[in-house]
Amino acid sequence: MKQLFSEIPALQGERVLLKRITQQDADSLQRLVDDEEVYRYLPTFLYEKKYPEIRYVIDHLYDECLEESLILGIFMQDEFCGLVEMYGYRESVHSISFGCRLLRECRGRGAASEALELIAAYLFTKTDVEIITASTLVENTASASVLRKNGFERKSHAVEEDWGYEKPAIADKWVRYKYNQKERNGTMNKEQIWAFHSEIPAEQMPAWKSRRIKAYGEGMMLVENVFAPGETAADHSHPHTQIMYIIEGKTEVTVDGETRTLGSGDSVYVRPDAVHGLRALEETRMLDVFSPMREDFLK
Repeated sequence: MKQLFSEIPALQGERVLLKRITQQDADSLQRLVDDEEVYRYLPTFLYEKKYPEIRYVIDHLYDECLEESLILGIFMQDEFCGLVEMYGYRESVHSISFGCRLLRECRGRGAASEALELIAAYLFTKTDVEIITASTLVENTASASVLRKNGFERKSHAVEEDWGYEKPAIADKWVRYKYNQKERNGTMNKEQIWAFHSEIPAEQMPAWKSRRIKAYGEGMMLVENVFAPGETAADHSHPHTQIMYIIEGKTEVTVDGETRTLGSGDSVYVRPDAVHGLRALEETRMLDVFSPMREDFLK
């Protein structure tokens, strides 16, 4: 397996080529960056907009920028159409995020969809990535359609994210797995008797920092969740009985419309089918006990 970001790949599809941006692409890239309509649904802190001189941006795309992300140009018949980006690589959970921006005249031609498929094929076959995530503003239905078409599932709806605007962006969070659900189900164990923290990888969650599934059997399951400040678990319900226990941190928890602030050592009982959610007020580590076990967590 290739170490992620150890090379600048060139990925050729039927109509789309993803490759390194060079100074020959400066005028086209400048046109992309200058189009406010292109960036209407995008974060404010994208690398190509970090510096005023576009040639300086290109000179540093594959040194300074490469420390955190890999950006490739999208080309159709040698015509520059936009950028595709892989960023936020998390080695512990083998995940990375995907982003794309297109010139307006290149929209509706299948460029984004084919670029996404090329990226997915590269990541899943040439690297250790097993999960690709993406975020879209709730009003960006076009991008949502591209993600659905390419096998992404929406995992969270209308959650707050920091996109660099004055107010939090309201976004949907998406995920695509290397293995399909049937393959994942086939590896599901019905119990985990011994669970050693150092041996359990932290699973990146679309809406919060991480989850670790601890010991479990058919009648009960223990899960550890970690939330960064401001991260949320949107209101939801399930048929399982649940107890939340705060190990450390401070969290605002809502159960059936009643909101309380819980800190270290506090807990709350959630009845089956009760609507509940939470918002971390500071870095929070907590335990969830479910009865019976959450089989859906193992799929």
